[in-house]
Amino acid sequence: MVASRHRAIAQGAGAPAWEALDDGAIQSGDETRARMAYANALRSQRGDALLDLPGRDLRQQITDTAAIEERDEHGMPRLRG
Repeated sequence: MVASRHRAIAQGAGAPAWEALDDGAIQSGDETRARMAYANALRSQRGDALLDLPGRDLRQQITDTAAIEERDEHGMPRLRG
């Protein structure tokens, strides 16, 4: 579940995804990560630069930003946008 939140954030989901990450961090008892996620929720609403969350290795960061292919009803790849 946390990976999907990171993926949503990397794909541009914004403040709601950061708030969900904040909630998950609070539930797991990680106060530091919760504070950073909440700060990023506020920053994303204002258009400010976001804080990097510690503990995400390069492989996880690449997975977060990978584009998911969309296909139409005929199985043909669809361009985003």
